[in-house]
Amino acid sequence: MNKKKIVVLGAGLVGSAIATDLATDYEVTARTTGFTCTALVHLMLDGNVEGHGIIPPERVAQREKNFTFILQYLKERNVNYVLQKQ
Repeated sequence: MNKKKIVVLGAGLVGSAIATDLATDYEVTARTTGFTCTALVHLMLDGNVEGHGIIPPERVAQREKNFTFILQYLKERNVNYVLQKQ
């Protein structure tokens, strides 16, 4: 099985995303970015995003319920984040 790995650095955290299902032909960046965007759209449609105008994803994910939803949404699509404090 082919695996690709990317590392995300920022805000004192190190995260790893491992694409474990390449049968879809999505590139890793398309999966991590595109699937995260669609998770945010689901949150918006369900009324879980408050505010008007431009709302950065970091602000949406400050609510633990939203953060957990996004991680679960990604996990269901074989994008797995492992967060570690530095």
